[in-house]
Amino acid sequence: MAANRLSTASSIVRSSSAQHSPTIRNSSRPSTTVADGHAENDSTSADIGAVAEYVRALKLTVGALGCTLESLGEQAAGIVDAGATLILERQVNALRGQFEKKQTAQEDRMQGAQKLLRDEVKGQVRGRLAEEANAIVKEVVQREIAQRVRDQQLTAQIPPELQEEVRRSRLEVLLVRIRLHNSEARRQNALIRSSSLHEPLHPLLPLLDTVHGQNMQLIEAPKASPLFPRDMTSLIKLSMDSLKALLDNYGLRKSDSSGNGVSREKYLNEFMSFIGVGYFCAYECSLSDIPVL
Repeated sequence: MAANRLSTASSIVRSSSAQHSPTIRNSSRPSTTVADGHAENDSTSADIGAVAEYVRALKLTVGALGCTLESLGEQAAGIVDAGATLILERQVNALRGQFEKKQTAQEDRMQGAQKLLRDEVKGQVRGRLAEEANAIVKEVVQREIAQRVRDQQLTAQIPPELQEEVRRSRLEVLLVRIRLHNSEARRQNALIRSSSLHEPLHPLLPLLDTVHGQNMQLIEAPKASPLFPRDMTSLIKLSMDSLKALLDNYGLRKSDSSGNGVSREKYLNEFMSFIGVGYFCAYECSLSDIPVL
């Protein structure tokens, strides 16, 4: 583009020179007449005008060249700036790529260090817990062994009559605890209204002879039957077999000597009377509407 502008400027200069260059006449020829003198003066004036026109054209040409050169300078400066910007952008991209690579490598190293640290901490915690667990087990075993040794020593030293008295005392204490628990459970169950079929029932504990039978040497606190219903709705939905098993767990079911069998409603009434519920299921029509599990 700059070469085109220079070529255009040169063409303007050449055309201006060709159009406005004055014609130099040969002044050595002698003037012989007055007419020739007047003609020569007119020719000189024309030459001076042509020179002035030529000078004016040169000024215009120089001005055009100045504008062209100024435009070329601006374009050259723009090209230099664009080149510098492109170089700077490439350098910035290169630096950015290097930074991203270093950052990725640093993150990888940090993740590796964190994994090693976690593994080390897990190993230390696992080892510490194992040591503490072993210490606890060892302490419990030692305490149990010591307790058994003391019991055996006491058994060997205590007369049989005194041992039996101790056993009976423990049995009486346990029976009192069972009676107190069952009395409180019956008191709570007695507060349940007939409309509160979903209110939780308080479970009762079975008697010791029901749990241990005739072997009363094993004195352990009994637990409530796993069949004990959660609420009255669960009790009413029990099947006949589950209801019989529940009564057997508490020693409530007795053999029927009449041979006619015991109705399900009677079993329900017996159990609810045992647990202290203040109303009985004497309405067979209401029971028939409830699905049996």
